[in-house]
Amino acid sequence: MTQPLGYYIDTTIPVVGDIEREYGSNLEKMSVPHKAYLIADLATSLSYKFNSQPTAQYAPLALRIGLEVKQEKDAIALLKAFVNSL
Repeated sequence: MTQPLGYYIDTTIPVVGDIEREYGSNLEKMSVPHKAYLIADLATSLSYKFNSQPTAQYAPLALRIGLEVKQEKDAIALLKAFVNSL
């Protein structure tokens, strides 16, 4: 994250302010596994809010990504590409 948390979201939202205080304005005190867990949980929640049923359409792609993207740095890069395209 090149910008501080407040660049992306209002840090007066209680949970966001708590995250910033505990993990730093650039989330520098949060581990990669912790970030990945929260990303997955938030993405799942967002998918349900969209009433999205992409499983059948995107399951083959998700499987290929899981099989072919082996390096952590590559998985993070792909994740950044998806997030930045939102």
